[in-house]
Amino acid sequence: MGWKVTVLNEEKLTEIIGEFIDEYPLCDYFFIKTDDLTLTPEVKTLCDQDAAIYGERRKVPPAPDSYAKCEAEIRKYDHAFLFDAVYEVSDAYDLERCEEARREHAALVESIRSEFSRRFGKTMALSISCDLCDDCPCPKKPCLRKDRAIYSMDSYGVRIMKTLVDRDIMYDYGISAAIYFSLILFDSEEDA
Repeated sequence: MGWKVTVLNEEKLTEIIGEFIDEYPLCDYFFIKTDDLTLTPEVKTLCDQDAAIYGERRKVPPAPDSYAKCEAEIRKYDHAFLFDAVYEVSDAYDLERCEEARREHAALVESIRSEFSRRFGKTMALSISCDLCDDCPCPKKPCLRKDRAIYSMDSYGVRIMKTLVDRDIMYDYGISAAIYFSLILFDSEEDA
């Protein structure tokens, strides 16, 4: 007897995710289809150019070389869980605190992705940076945690600001707040 795959509706998805998501310090979260994400090759190109400039300081595992591969990888998933978290900083120019907040955010993304993986199987995390390893080997050497890597939204061509504006999602909390958006890509199927 084979496995039967059940596709979950939005109401069931909301119920399953609601069982755990309120335990996390999120400001807002949204469910969107990956088809509704705005992706462009120009964003990927700009990110690739930045990567060449910043080199080792990026702390981001490299995305596939071509935009087409990035888009195909994203479109393998049905859904995206878009969320944000806000971190208090003295001001936006407090680079030390912003870096600390980015590391806190990476840990939050990893924890939420782990919950999604337990419930939905394979997932992919896209955020601002990975920051899981203190001594990140990327981009010169392969990622040490390929199965847990958090990729940059920009490196996959995601125009996150357009996605936010299209949905009238607030993204400015003032100069004393660092806000980080992330995506957990997943499929809405469960094995029965």
